Amino acid sequence: MSTDFLHESTDLVAKVLHARPLSTYESMAESGAVGINADWENEQAESWYIEAQRQGEEAIISGLINEDQAAIEAGLKMFDWGFAQQSADGGFQGTGDPFHSTSLFVHAVARSLLLIEASSYSQQYADVVEGYKEKLANAAAWMIQPEVWETGISNNQPYTHRRYVVATALGLTSQLTGDSELMDYAPQYLADGLALQQPDGVNPEFGGHDSSYQMVGVVYAAQWVSYFPEEPLTAEVIEMIGKAIAWEQTRILADGEISSEGNTRTSGQEILRNGEVKGINNREIIRGFAYWASVTQDQVLEENAYEVARFYYDDDPSLMPALYPGDDFLSGTNGEDLIFSGDGDDFVRGRQSDDVLNGNAGNDTLKGGKGNDDVNGSIGNDALYGGNDNDTLSGGEGDDFLHGGAGNDLLNGDAGDDTLKGGKGDDLLQAGVGNDALYGGEEDDILNGGEGDDFLHGGAGDDLLNGDEGDDTLKGGKGDDLLQAGVGNDALYGGDGNDTLNGGEGDDFLHGGAGNDLLNGDAGNDTLYGGKGQDILNAGTDGDILYGGEDDDTLNGGEGDDFLHGGAGNDLLNGDAGSDFLDGGKGDDQLQSGIDNDTLFGSNGNDTLGSGEGDDFLNGGAGNDLLNGDAGDDTLYGDKGKDTLNGGVGSDILDGGKNDDTLNGGDGDDFFNGGAGNDLLNGDAGNDTLYGGRGNDLFLAGVGDDILYGGEGIDTLTGGAGADNFVLGDISIYYQTAGAADYALISDFNIAEGDQIQLKGLASDYLLQESVTIGSSQGTGIYLDTNNNGIYESTDELIALVSGSAALNFNYSTTFIFN
Repeated sequence: MSTDFLHESTDLVAKVLHARPLSTYESMAESGAVGINADWENEQAESWYIEAQRQGEEAIISGLINEDQAAIEAGLKMFDWGFAQQSADGGFQGTGDPFHSTSLFVHAVARSLLLIEASSYSQQYADVVEGYKEKLANAAAWMIQPEVWETGISNNQPYTHRRYVVATALGLTSQLTGDSELMDYAPQYLADGLALQQPDGVNPEFGGHDSSYQMVGVVYAAQWVSYFPEEPLTAEVIEMIGKAIAWEQTRILADGEISSEGNTRTSGQEILRNGEVKGINNREIIRGFAYWASVTQDQVLEENAYEVARFYYDDDPSLMPALYPGDDFLSGTNGEDLIFSGDGDDFVRGRQSDDVLNGNAGNDTLKGGKGNDDVNGSIGNDALYGGNDNDTLSGGEGDDFLHGGAGNDLLNGDAGDDTLKGGKGDDLLQAGVGNDALYGGEEDDILNGGEGDDFLHGGAGDDLLNGDEGDDTLKGGKGDDLLQAGVGNDALYGGDGNDTLNGGEGDDFLHGGAGNDLLNGDAGNDTLYGGKGQDILNAGTDGDILYGGEDDDTLNGGEGDDFLHGGAGNDLLNGDAGSDFLDGGKGDDQLQSGIDNDTLFGSNGNDTLGSGEGDDFLNGGAGNDLLNGDAGDDTLYGDKGKDTLNGGVGSDILDGGKNDDTLNGGDGDDFFNGGAGNDLLNGDAGNDTLYGGRGNDLFLAGVGDDILYGGEGIDTLTGGAGADNFVLGDISIYYQTAGAADYALISDFNIAEGDQIQLKGLASDYLLQESVTIGSSQGTGIYLDTNNNGIYESTDELIALVSGSAALNFNYSTTFIFN
């Protein structure tokens, strides 16, 4: 037995797709012509297509699986009709695309003959197989003729699955006939197909995705893997199939139907040759899942195959044992039934009306059908399906699978690690004890996780998700959802829509996703991420981390030492209680620290920072920022931009940073540093210390005994009320030596108030010159005696101009201080 036949003849495929060998050839004409070819033969159609004769492959495989020789003979008869149309050059000059049509026929014949050779019929049909080989080899040789090959490549360009058809057709023919030249061409098509796959696993069809042709390509590629496991590109083909099937799994709807949404070919765009609209090819999709499940021994893929098959073939009672394998098959009537299964692995079907189905011991499959059904799994790992209408499903003990189907359903997982799917309708899903997975499906659902570490996904609709106990993962999906984590360390994802996420107790992770979301961390050290949309994030009682994400968000730290980052957008950040760290991120943000010792960074944008109570640190970052210190001994740093700094109550430190800043000290003994730029320094009340830094600065020291350091540039120093100290030099330098471009203008020097001027060095280093006028200012000039001759000369350096003061004297010790 070949591995190809082993993977093709799994229970599901054999008992469903190949259940009726007669159906594979009952439409065949007496001549062997199939479908439109029979119409052409009877002059009822203008064209014939060699690909129609590939139906012989289905007939032969059904015959081999069911040991039905009539089906095998019918399949060979279809091939005979096809080869009777073969041209002298080996091709089949029907209409359409001869290269593509021929590749399908060549594949069907080559695979069928290889399967016959590997079967118990090999001796009986040895001469027949041998008689086909030359004809088949001629057809394959026609395909690789340069002109034909190039035309085929051009025509197949939009279709990924055709790459695997051609490669497998040539490869199987080479294996059957021994023509090694064909294997030189097959890898070219494989490589081309592999290069087309997109990162998400889509194999493009006609410019987009198609959930039907995706699996057609997988089937051909999987056959390549079976026959050529050691070929160089086979490992890449295996990887491609894994990604392609993973994407196809996302197309399985809650009831097993394959979604055709967005399909480029099988969603009403193309017409079959019989005039019907081309739809989903469920046979190839089922075959693809089942075949690759057999190759990889993947039980999930096997269940996918059953899930799809049950949707498309569930209306045939004769297929029920195959679709729902078990020890016993119990089917209800069209009335209201009460059914109890035995101790084995049973399949129970309710059919019509309101039924009660009880599974008992064993791993049972129970399907309610139509009506409002009560389905109970009891002991064992059971599969429960509600069907249409409003059903109640209870899994009982064991690891159960529950699917509500259509209608407003109630699903109870009970004990065990259960999987619950609500399907269509407004459903209530209750997980119970164990680590469960709940999927709400369509409409507005309620999902309760119960005990254990549960996974909840609301799906479409406005859903309510309750994690309850355990470390749970909640995903709202589409719609405006409410997610409540409960006890434990939980992860909540709002998804699309305007969602509300409540972390509850424990250290939780909350992600709002798209939409305008509300996130509440509650107790525990939580992490909140707003995502897209205008979100509100509330940290709760402990030390939390908040990220606003995109758009304009509001972040509230609550109790505890919190970290808040606004992200993009114009955000509002409130630290509240605790020693918090606030970073506005991009945009024009508002930051308010709260009652403890907080750190605020405006970052990019024109931000407003308020410290509140406590000794806070404020950094405006880039942009023109407003920093308000309020109560406490605060540190304000304007950084880049034209900033305004207000110290408020307390002894504050104000640093303007770069550009032209305004610094207002408020109450308290404040420290000022204007930094670079032309700054305004307002000391206000208190004994303040003011440094102008670089630039032409204006000092308004205000009430109190202040110290004013001018720095570089032409600074204007106004001490205000109180005994002020104007420092024109420090321990190492004189004020400056840059001439008329760099000096201090002291506007209100008042000896009576106790003002003093501090100079570097000795009195003999300086000169006083009365009635000096510079611009609109007039007063006594203080000069550095550069040549130390005691006589004013034009080369002497202007240190300061003291407005309106004509009574200055170096000998008056209380006026000048030298050091």
